Amino acid sequence: MVQDWLSHVRALALALPGVDERVSHGEPCFFLGPKALCYFHDNHRGDGRVALWCPAPPGAPEEAVASEPRRFFRPPESAAGAFAGWIGLYLDATGDDRVDWDEVAAVLADAYRTTAPSRTRIVSGASSMATAVRGEDAEASFRFRSELWMHSGGAWRFVTLPGDLAAEIEDQAGPPRGFGSVKVIATIGSTTWNTSIFPDSSTRTFVLPVKKRVRVAEKLNDGDLIDVSLVLAVCA
Repeated sequence: MVQDWLSHVRALALALPGVDERVSHGEPCFFLGPKALCYFHDNHRGDGRVALWCPAPPGAPEEAVASEPRRFFRPPESAAGAFAGWIGLYLDATGDDRVDWDEVAAVLADAYRTTAPSRTRIVSGASSMATAVRGEDAEASFRFRSELWMHSGGAWRFVTLPGDLAAEIEDQAGPPRGFGSVKVIATIGSTTWNTSIFPDSSTRTFVLPVKKRVRVAEKLNDGDLIDVSLVLAVCA
């Protein structure tokens, strides 16, 4: 079971641009350049738990631990100050607290955004509603504002990307995946998660599904105008 958890973490972490795996302090660790993205701990100092430690945005650890203390914790800070501001997530919790791999992906995405260098520059002109930027580490980021809408089936909510971003994303994303989807890291408000955008033939652009967990966390309702940031890996 521990190896299954590690395999899940490994797949999610290594899917992020520029991340590699090393052993650090006797534990599997994933790095973005010289900086640690996350540690996978199995029975750390005899605590009997399997957990993930990650750097986190300011305030995120306090909020998560206060709301769900059986699933999140604050990793112990070293004498030198290492792990200050980090968040811990138990992978071996059971019942209603069992691991949610979409949530792990979101925690890792937050860690990536916290760790990654902020080296970006404008790569294309865009309207006031949409901006495209690229990082020097082969990363492309797109920001836009769009309305949250409900699919006719009633269960799914989406936002539609501005049409002037579709061609830019197709150029940067490389060969399409299944159904023409493009894998992205999406951020709305303080919530970040791994997902995909999908082509919409009726509008000739992409749509982003917004899952219930995100809508609840960000207090989103149908018809709201939402500021969205997308990051995707760029093929060399």
